[in-house]
Amino acid sequence: GLLRPVVQEACEKHKYLTKFIELRIDSFPEAPDIARSLGVRRVPYFVLFRDGQRIDHINGMEARKSLEQYVLDNL
Repeated sequence: GLLRPVVQEACEKHKYLTKFIELRIDSFPEAPDIARSLGVRRVPYFVLFRDGQRIDHINGMEARKSLEQYVLDNL
């Protein structure tokens, strides 16, 4: 997708502070159920976790504005 380069760059730049995991909703049989349990209605969709707890989410249209800054603000 269009945001993949942004995510990859942010992941590399902040690899010691963050962990980025991609779930492709068509990649394996359980993926749609996982996406539904996270409340995904549109893709791309980013969910932020801290210490195993969900703290926030943004959809791709919001993320395009400044994904990296959003993640850094929530560290």
